[in-house]
Amino acid sequence: MRLLQHLQDLVKEMQGLSSIESDNSNLIIDNDDKQVLDALALAVAPSGIDVVMHYQVVHQYWKSGDRGTIRRACVITDTHIFLLDESYVGDGAENIFPEDLSTLGEAQYNLVDSALLSQIVEVQPARSDPKAITIVIRPESRLQRNHNWRLLCGDGEGAERLVDATRKAMTIT
Repeated sequence: MRLLQHLQDLVKEMQGLSSIESDNSNLIIDNDDKQVLDALALAVAPSGIDVVMHYQVVHQYWKSGDRGTIRRACVITDTHIFLLDESYVGDGAENIFPEDLSTLGEAQYNLVDSALLSQIVEVQPARSDPKAITIVIRPESRLQRNHNWRLLCGDGEGAERLVDATRKAMTIT
């Protein structure tokens, strides 16, 4: 986290020194940290993670009931989409960490749901909230109904990035 802040400060400093205006939205920091990738692979086994195309922290909510929201990680690979519980030491989101996680930067994931990209029927932004999206997933069996992942992103741009990344991954398969 401190490294990310330092890099962002350096970019701001470089922009101030440069006479050429640059768009800081082009700054992309990829996290291919071995611990995170190993934790993802362990959580989604035996599916495997293949190539991670997009990773985003979201909050899942439900249409009915008074359950509130739950923090999740949405991971899109070149073949699957995964919804995971995430325990991560170092982002300040949790005050209590699982006992088996103690090292800063260590991550642990538990699989909540997954689908092949070919099972995604639709990715739609919510009409009332620009931060919300719905991913409609066709079940493997024709006897079951479609199910929806209702996800709330940190902001409208985050929702757009998730919609775009999902749609892009769907066109690749």
